[in-house]
Amino acid sequence: MSLITKIFNIAVVVSLLAVIGCSKGGTTLGGAIPGDAEKVLLKDLLAEPAKWNGKKVLLHGVVSGQCGSLCDFNLKDGSSVVTVFPEGYELPKLEIGRMADVYALITAGEERVVVSAIGIQFN
Repeated sequence: MSLITKIFNIAVVVSLLAVIGCSKGGTTLGGAIPGDAEKVLLKDLLAEPAKWNGKKVLLHGVVSGQCGSLCDFNLKDGSSVVTVFPEGYELPKLEIGRMADVYALITAGEERVVVSAIGIQFN
């Protein structure tokens, strides 16, 4: 077996393992999401942003859009939508409509709530 054939076979196996791994457990970006993270509904976060200022919370929703330069994405739950910014890592091109759990630091300003994603789990 030639070296090129061996390399090709290895590449095929690695690709298959990646596809199988992603289809079973989803994709994780950034840091791990703690099992005891406080879950907050987007509507509750947006209703009282000052209550969550400086806290790390777990948000759940669907990816409803992404910045063209892949710098952020929109997380939607019902009629509530927030923009999520990755904290210390880059986002890949995301699948619109995919469910996500976002562990994030919340910063509430006077006119805007900033959601800095520490870790994301896509289901």
